[in-house]
Amino acid sequence: MKQVAHFTSLVLLACTCLSAQNSDLGFLFGFSQRNASIRDGVIRGEVQVGFQVNYAWQLVEGRAGRLYVELPVQFVAGSNGELSDRVIGRAGGIVFVTPGLRYHFNLTPRLAIYAAGGGGIAHKEERFGSRIGGQIVEVDRPKTGGAFNFGGGLDFRLTKLWSLRGEVRSFRTTGATTLETNSFSRRNVFAQFGFALHF
Repeated sequence: MKQVAHFTSLVLLACTCLSAQNSDLGFLFGFSQRNASIRDGVIRGEVQVGFQVNYAWQLVEGRAGRLYVELPVQFVAGSNGELSDRVIGRAGGIVFVTPGLRYHFNLTPRLAIYAAGGGGIAHKEERFGSRIGGQIVEVDRPKTGGAFNFGGGLDFRLTKLWSLRGEVRSFRTTGATTLETNSFSRRNVFAQFGFALHF
């Protein structure tokens, strides 16, 4: 977790040195995936939720749109379980810090669609629990590795200071086994909605 904190601090320090005409701070919440299945006598269930804080600095503005440098910090909380001849449960969270670029295409003075992408790191904290032979075994599995994101969304200006925002963005970890476990896959696609403050 310290690596994520140091990386975020460095990115924030670098971005504050940029001269930007506008900034925005977005808050988005949504779900990644929610499913349940029965296969080979094993019942499996999974749920993931996400919350994103996104701080962006405007670099360029034209008639067609605006270019931003952004710092999205995505928090993912997830859990799943398996029920068969034994009970297995997993729960934990991932923090993605993936700075990058975002471009807004102006459709009207109030409405814009945007595309975004970037790369950085992710840190996972996971607790694995299993009931074996009448005993409950718990193991912590922290990991840190590379990550990137890409996606797009819609921004609707309510006033000069506030806008409604919705997006679909994929947060992914790099490497074959960096953060991939039975609780979290390497691909975390979120549909999220919220608001943004412009200043």
